[in-house]
Amino acid sequence: MKVLLFSGNPETAEKISLNSALKDNEIMIKNIGALTEFKNEKFSLVILDIHEKDSGKENELKPVLQTLYNLNIPLLLIISLQHSRFPAGLLSIIRVLGLKYCDILVWDRLEEELAVRVDFLISRHNTAHSENSITVQDLVLDRDKYEVSVNGKRIELTFKEYELLRVLLENQNKVFSRNKLLATVWGYDFYGGSRTVDVHMRHLRSKLESPYSDMLKTVRNAGYLFTSPVSP
Repeated sequence: MKVLLFSGNPETAEKISLNSALKDNEIMIKNIGALTEFKNEKFSLVILDIHEKDSGKENELKPVLQTLYNLNIPLLLIISLQHSRFPAGLLSIIRVLGLKYCDILVWDRLEEELAVRVDFLISRHNTAHSENSITVQDLVLDRDKYEVSVNGKRIELTFKEYELLRVLLENQNKVFSRNKLLATVWGYDFYGGSRTVDVHMRHLRSKLESPYSDMLKTVRNAGYLFTSPVSP
């Protein structure tokens, strides 16, 4: 795994390089201002150490985080609780940019929590970008595991609920009639009525919740579809 660490603190670099989570990986250590030099390189993880007072200016961080968002690389932010106003500002930037694969680690807990945070970030990112998964914002349908998750949290679906969602996600913005869904999910020899589809769709919506439940649309006198979200 190739890791890019931005830090001006030698102690942070040493702690990360020797930690069991990363000690056997290739770690490149640079200053924060050098981020634009690495736009064309492939990294599995970026760690941004901003726990020091002189590196925690929000107006300097926003373009850095924007670049990481564009590269779609998991990001671990190291902060200090000594600057109590800073985490709130960070969360605001993360929310505005829509950074999905991002976590925050307090510097004083670096040695104890680094391995857990790294595993979580990499696992989430890899699952969402698997060739055999479908991702809509924070909603991920994993065809290999027959699982659906939202923001990394698994949603407990029955097999038929999963299959309904899979069919609609694979054909976003396409209307499926109730009879077509019955034939596709339950099979042509199923003797139940179209009411079966309505019941399963209602259960599926209640489990997904907003905004994904709202993307499961009912088309009057026609059937159902999953609408793709509009890109900002």
